[in-house]
Amino acid sequence: MQPEHNFNQQGEDTTPDRVLGRAGRRGRQWFSFDLPVDPAHPMTLIVTYSTHEFRERIFTVRFQPTGGNEIAAVFGLRMIRADAPLE
Repeated sequence: MQPEHNFNQQGEDTTPDRVLGRAGRRGRQWFSFDLPVDPAHPMTLIVTYSTHEFRERIFTVRFQPTGGNEIAAVFGLRMIRADAPLE
């Protein structure tokens, strides 16, 4: 998938997928993307999951450094409803 190539997608034991018509990626080990950030502004990462995939009402988010770097400070995590109106 070209968009993944553009953002240096890497991973182990991972495959592209399509759920309810939306392209996505799943895996059994790990996958990553290099995402551009603007250091002059605070940034927020939003991740979209399909509720059809959940077997439980929790999931794990893992932060892991690469290349001898350390994990940047994380100042908050929150779950928002996908059907909530945008502010």
